[in-house]
Amino acid sequence: MGGTHRKGERRRRWSIAFAGLLIMAAGVAGAVAIGAMVGFGPLATCSPVEVVVAADRAVVEPVTRALDRNIATPTDAGTGEGADTGCVRYRVVEAAADLPSAIRAGEPGLPAVWIPDSALALDTLDSATGALVTQGPSLASSPVVVAVPAGDADRYGEPAATVPWFAMLTSATPPALPEPTLDRSALAGLTALRIAIGDDSGKPRPEFIGAVLALARGRLPDPAAGFAAVDGDDSGAFIASEQAVLRHNREGKVPMAALTVQGGAGALDFPFVRVAAVIENATTESGRSTPEMTAAVNALETELRGPTGHDALAAAGLRAPDGSRPADASADVGWLAPNVPTADPRARHVATETLGLWNSLTLPSRMLAVIDVSGSMNSPASEGARRIDLAAGAARGGLALLPDVSSVGMWAFSEKPPPEDHWQELVPLGPLTDPFEADTTRREAINARVGQLPGLVDGGTALYDTALAAVRSVRASYEPGAAHSIVLMTDGRNEVQGGVDLPALLDTLQQEADPEQPVLLITIGIGPDADVAALRQISEVTGSRSYTALTPDDIQAVFFDALSQRVCRPVC
Repeated sequence: MGGTHRKGERRRRWSIAFAGLLIMAAGVAGAVAIGAMVGFGPLATCSPVEVVVAADRAVVEPVTRALDRNIATPTDAGTGEGADTGCVRYRVVEAAADLPSAIRAGEPGLPAVWIPDSALALDTLDSATGALVTQGPSLASSPVVVAVPAGDADRYGEPAATVPWFAMLTSATPPALPEPTLDRSALAGLTALRIAIGDDSGKPRPEFIGAVLALARGRLPDPAAGFAAVDGDDSGAFIASEQAVLRHNREGKVPMAALTVQGGAGALDFPFVRVAAVIENATTESGRSTPEMTAAVNALETELRGPTGHDALAAAGLRAPDGSRPADASADVGWLAPNVPTADPRARHVATETLGLWNSLTLPSRMLAVIDVSGSMNSPASEGARRIDLAAGAARGGLALLPDVSSVGMWAFSEKPPPEDHWQELVPLGPLTDPFEADTTRREAINARVGQLPGLVDGGTALYDTALAAVRSVRASYEPGAAHSIVLMTDGRNEVQGGVDLPALLDTLQQEADPEQPVLLITIGIGPDADVAALRQISEVTGSRSYTALTPDDIQAVFFDALSQRVCRPVC
């Protein structure tokens, strides 16, 4: 699908200096600079139209090969009668990661044409004002797949030709997801998963939250790291593009299989994108007229969509835009079935929100679990389960979801006679993987303490004093760059006489709040007797949300939602 995007005002220099576009034997580090020249006379007798093409790394080589011949450049591009192009020099460079922001800022030295690996790359241009780029149809496609060592391809069941998302994510070794902020095959896969699972009234479903956490456990910086690990005898599976698997099978040591995801895992679509600022301002940018530049870009697009471009892209392991693979493709080298789904047009609109959710869920976090062990927690919540069992199950299940980069601690609280505190630190807040006690990690220690919670149940509910102490404790050890939160679970209402009351608690939390060091207090009322109104006020004053849970299923959904909200509050 085509699309027009809008222009911003910010200005800064683009990282690809125009001097780097010259043809040199040594080249420029991190970029490929080549030229294909056509014209009606030799370069010595004409002033060529310079057309810079910024291409994704995956297509630099095939685009270069397709341009390594004369292109019949028309003199009438539909934008001016008889626009004489004279001669044209095309230069192909590897697109810089910051190209979208450079286009938005209108920096000098921009390319006339951009070929990203996915239309998802254009999403950051949507908030600007004025015509910035025009997205043309795709030049090629490559489905997102699960890359797994060929000898281990049956790990997700038989036959392994089509693997359901559920089978992957619930296996003992779920595939890793490359960092989707850096790799668009990962972003396409994550977005396709979000679309496949669906939302509840615009909010992500708990199943998607769980999927993100499963994929993040072994996340990679990029697919190249996954292929390198496989060549180093690590048998892990990960998300990649079909083209990346094919390239690895030509160059790597360990053969890889590409597995199709049931229901689709998205696709890269390589759109042909025109940069309006360069084409429309050709007179000032290159000394040539807009019709001349437009004619040259039209000729380029025609060539890339023609037999020469099609053959060059197919030889590089790319499919046609409709998802059909080359006629000579073979499954023996990693190709999937002859026809696979193409990129979902809805993905453009879902990707930004999905990426934000990923960032929220995978941000290093410091979480303190604060669990009520007052006497009433021995009462049934529903379906025969005691409230303390519900809380313990929530703590155990939530802990299993948190990645190793998380820091976690646990308190228990109930009313104690003065001068004792009403809360007890069972495990100090710290990294889950740190050693803790003899031959255990902090994660293992918390799991053990969760099993001991029923034996601590006694006394009244010291809700307000404990909430204030927990917020102060987490803020006192604040670490910049991490999300800080407290998950407080209780079944009752404050029963302490002489301690802080609700108005004083709310006023103190508001006065001590620090926008530079936010600490969210997420409250979960367990069972029908929880003071829902008070819990809601306590959470809201910290910019968070309060929940009610009556069943084990409620607890899981609540915990998933609490995780997704903990970074974006109070604006989500």
